[in-house]
Amino acid sequence: MVLNVDRKTLVDSQLALTQWAYQALDLPGVQLKVQVRDKQLHIWCEGRECPDATVVMARFSQAIHQDLPLPEEQPAVTQVFLYGRQLDGTPEADRASWDSTGSQNLDWTVRFEVNPSEVLKERLSQLKQNARLPQPDLARKIARPDNPQEIAEQLNAAFGHLGMSIKVSIKHLEDSQSLNPVYRRLWVLCESTYAPDPTLLGSPIAQHLRDLNLQGFRDAAILGQVSGEPKPEWMLRVDLTPPDRIINTWAHWGDVAAISERLNQALAPQHLQVSAILKETTLHIFCCPRMGFAPSDSDPTAERRFPIPDRESVMNAIAPTLKLLAPRGIQAATAYGLDRPYEASFPEPSAPGWVAWLDLPAASKSSLAVPTLTLAREGSLKAIAFSIERLLNPDLAQKLLTGGIRIKIRRKSDLLHVMSEGLICPQQSEITEPIVKFLRQLQLIGIAGVRIYGRRSGQKQPRWSYGVDFVRRTFQNRDAMPDFAASEADVGDLLPQPDLSAMELDRVPMALHSPRQSPMDFLQTALCRTPFFAPQSLDTAASLRRATAPEPKLTIAAIWGTLGILFTFAGDLWLGQMLEARASLENARRQTGQVVQLENGEFSSPPEDVRPDGETANDVFNPSGFTAPLEDELGNEPARKRAAENESLAEYSFPSFNSDQFDNQLALYQNYVGEFGIPDVLVVGSSRSLRGLDPATLQQTLAAQGYPDIRVFNFGINGATAQVINLLIGKILPTEELPELIVWADGARAFNSGREDRTYDGIVQSAGYEALSKGLRPIQSQKPAQPISNEPERSFFQVLTDGYQDLDDRINDLLAVRSSTYDRREELSSLLLDAIDADLSETESVTDAIDTEKADDGESGILYANGFLALSDRFDPATYYENHPKVPGDYDSDYKSFQLRGKQATAFSSLVEFVRSRDSELVFVNLPLTENYLDPVRMRYERDFQQYMLANSKEWGFVFRNLFDLLLGEPEYFSDPSHLNRYGARSVSQRLAQDPMMPWLAGSDGAMGEDGETQ
Repeated sequence: MVLNVDRKTLVDSQLALTQWAYQALDLPGVQLKVQVRDKQLHIWCEGRECPDATVVMARFSQAIHQDLPLPEEQPAVTQVFLYGRQLDGTPEADRASWDSTGSQNLDWTVRFEVNPSEVLKERLSQLKQNARLPQPDLARKIARPDNPQEIAEQLNAAFGHLGMSIKVSIKHLEDSQSLNPVYRRLWVLCESTYAPDPTLLGSPIAQHLRDLNLQGFRDAAILGQVSGEPKPEWMLRVDLTPPDRIINTWAHWGDVAAISERLNQALAPQHLQVSAILKETTLHIFCCPRMGFAPSDSDPTAERRFPIPDRESVMNAIAPTLKLLAPRGIQAATAYGLDRPYEASFPEPSAPGWVAWLDLPAASKSSLAVPTLTLAREGSLKAIAFSIERLLNPDLAQKLLTGGIRIKIRRKSDLLHVMSEGLICPQQSEITEPIVKFLRQLQLIGIAGVRIYGRRSGQKQPRWSYGVDFVRRTFQNRDAMPDFAASEADVGDLLPQPDLSAMELDRVPMALHSPRQSPMDFLQTALCRTPFFAPQSLDTAASLRRATAPEPKLTIAAIWGTLGILFTFAGDLWLGQMLEARASLENARRQTGQVVQLENGEFSSPPEDVRPDGETANDVFNPSGFTAPLEDELGNEPARKRAAENESLAEYSFPSFNSDQFDNQLALYQNYVGEFGIPDVLVVGSSRSLRGLDPATLQQTLAAQGYPDIRVFNFGINGATAQVINLLIGKILPTEELPELIVWADGARAFNSGREDRTYDGIVQSAGYEALSKGLRPIQSQKPAQPISNEPERSFFQVLTDGYQDLDDRINDLLAVRSSTYDRREELSSLLLDAIDADLSETESVTDAIDTEKADDGESGILYANGFLALSDRFDPATYYENHPKVPGDYDSDYKSFQLRGKQATAFSSLVEFVRSRDSELVFVNLPLTENYLDPVRMRYERDFQQYMLANSKEWGFVFRNLFDLLLGEPEYFSDPSHLNRYGARSVSQRLAQDPMMPWLAGSDGAMGEDGETQ
């Protein structure tokens, strides 16, 4: 037999809890069910008659502070939930009601908090009783507070195990600003072989000193010092104000918790406790037997009752205490006598044992009738300080234990300066927001802002500062505080400072407080300091001038504007002459072919022509090379490369699109269209498409299948996204002569709407896009333009914008005629860059750095005239990452905030609709990737993208071919983890040409099939 020990322990603890609940409640005919959920205790009470909620709450609130049978691993209970319900009477209904632990058919529910400190005190008192701990030490501690040797012995006994030696001394100090000019300070020196940590030692030492209840001391200074060092490492100030004085002070301000604590102390000898609540100007005091004080029980079968407190004895204790406290804003008190423990948060008892009324001093003294909050709204700094300190110390017991957070307030001009300090420096994030919110609600007159500081007790300078302005303040009142932080002078005002003499006040700089001096006053003062000028009456002349003559701002602006225009034209003339000299020098060098000496003494010779005799640039370009087999490429690569380079250098005068690679592709496409016409198949995409589909292989393979006349051009753009492709097809290329088949070869990252589309943003900010928006295209249509029959009506703002644009163009044209450098801006820019840094000409400009892909720029590849970029590099995972970082998908910017809905999806939908409206076909090819690139993050995004494309292809009517895993285990077909090389491009092109799902017939006019008939 196997014994389940854990199950047995759980059952035993449940039985113990149930027995404890029955003993604590002790009501006959009441069934109980107990459950513990984390730090919450739930108790269901059911009977033929619904149990009284007040009785149940009083008895359990008393018993919860005694021994609660919880397992050792169970955390302490902090909340108790009580539920009351009446049973129907039938066994079936009773059983169903008992099995349900929900909130159905409940007659009442009660929740109360468990004070851990009360539980701890109860258990400590029991332990002391059981262990019979001696008490004379405690009496001796309080009996002789003037003996520093005795205090040191107590501290050494408590903290000697930490390796510290504690010495105590008492010093008498004077404070003229205090009501008590002479006070005592306790100095506590903690020496150790290591640097003591104030955050660890400050709080326990402070608690121990406050537990001693030393009388006659205002504060204590705790010093932490390394043995042998001449100076202490840190100093900590501890407030030694007795707890009774703190309670009386707070109670005088009208704090209900402090009043309750003081009344509990007064009624403690009668074994009574008090719970109070304030309603308007009346304090309601509920007096009941103290929790834990059990009444005499002569009859075990009778319901346990508590004696009703004696009215006369209670009022004799309450009345003098309240008159001595004289709480502000509380004019009367109503006392209730109850026979069971009660919390003021419950509704008022329906049948108290007695009720008594009492007038308080605030009813007869007008100075006490004003509540603390009203006094704070009127601007009383003491009332504001107490309100903020009470706000930051919600737990009165913790305040009495450690001193809590103390507040000091000073007003300077229209600012309130609030200094907060504690044993540990108050956290800025925890106290600034409540203080600012409270001060905003006060709506103080004449207060424009607040500056809040935090420091550890004993420090002179704040550890942090924070500022907020409630209203807009003028420049003269800003106190020169960056980020609303206080200056050193303001912080010094919060600390006691010696009085300055009249002579010292004259030496204080007044720059921050004097009004700002105008330029004319500054000039007048400077002239009068010379021996040539003397003022007749400086003050009179200055005031008269300010009253009669306005400052000549327009005149000064006109003078400087004229000088600026003159300098601009002079600079333009000088730069134009320099450019003319440079151009003349270049022309002379080209014409003579001789070595020309430049102005700086360097020599330059013309480059030699490396072409064979009789060979021209046009002879190098061979149109048949587009369909040449790959086996012949090794011998023809130099000729092909030169052809592509010469084509890229052809005349292309359209403004740039902020990308040299994009501009070069447009130039190649323009030359291709001029030589052969619009291609039948246009390949578009990013750099993956630029390197991933070879037009020559496509043409060769298609020709072998009976499509010999198909023309293919690869228009790949580095960093292209769906927005870029939509812009290319819909606006940049001639829409009247759209290719019959568009093959978009790319992947998921081109559709990511979550990342920043720097490529598209760079294009729309370019001069080429600006020209495009005016109706100009880089490649003009070969068909005559159709007249527009119905031009849409333009709005007033469009007409106004176009008018301003035309005016701007006319001004530019006028300046271009007068300027000698306007038409040569590019040459001037290049010249200036060369003069600043010779290396700048070899680096990419900022506008060219819009390619977001971490791919090679193609300098080692061959760019053919059909747009294809061939790279021979082979990807080797074993050596590639020695020179390149391996970026996981979580940190890949191309997959940042990956989402398929958004701007890219909108652009893709627009592209599909546009292509269908032009009777063209669109095919999207998901290009292959390597295993090293497809980590779990990227693989998940790729799967989502494939499902997205499959669903949309059926709905929108385009063809989707998924080849992403075609070469998954063959890295030799890639130049890097995500880009194909020329061998991979050949394999993918052959596979695509042989794909039966590809609509090649739509792109072949008059193609011949295998039987010789026209397809």
